[in-house]
Amino acid sequence: MLTKYDPFDLWNDSLFFGKKLKFNPPTDIYEDKEKITIEMELPGIKLDNINIKVESNELKVEGEDQKEEKKEGKGYFRSERFKGSFSRSFLLPKYVDTEKISASYRDGILYVLVPKASESQTKNIEIKT
Repeated sequence: MLTKYDPFDLWNDSLFFGKKLKFNPPTDIYEDKEKITIEMELPGIKLDNINIKVESNELKVEGEDQKEEKKEGKGYFRSERFKGSFSRSFLLPKYVDTEKISASYRDGILYVLVPKASESQTKNIEIKT
């Protein structure tokens, strides 16, 4: 079947047939007095397919959505469900405690809590004469 090419139809199967794509999950980041919270939408992605790591002052969240390729007996007119990998990196400020970062996953949303350091890293320097 021939279809008219639409350059704005990013989900057209003829453009991406057989390719794994990268996507950027929608993410909200907010801060309060105790912590920085990162909320990332990852609906349908299994917990085993998500990896979180911290190197220096960079938090990296990556993973892959491994939905099944074909469903037997179904004739699709259009499929907009995404399959592919993702990787997001966030630079962390110096005033956080990277040793106490925690994460949870519920209802398709990944929550990463980055606590602030309990002590101020500010140090007064005495000027000698």
